[in-house]
Amino acid sequence: MLKKIKSPGLAAFLNVIIPGVGYLYVGKRTEFGTLLIISTIIAMVSGTGNISVGDIPIGLFLSYFVSLIAFGYDGFKIAKETNGMK
Repeated sequence: MLKKIKSPGLAAFLNVIIPGVGYLYVGKRTEFGTLLIISTIIAMVSGTGNISVGDIPIGLFLSYFVSLIAFGYDGFKIAKETNGMK
């Protein structure tokens, strides 16, 4: 079975356009990519709303929160993989 080669340039471009899509294209870190996509959608859809937490619009606040979860989970997963754990 031949392994399908993925374009690093396309993966980078996709992640610049919509963060997380490049990960889904490559097929690696898909959970991380999905959370980044959700975070981006939250920011795009509700980032301009009038509801706010302090001076920060609620959409941007939620987007930031989801991003923190994504980065935390990815760091946890990478550390486990580095240690040979599944």
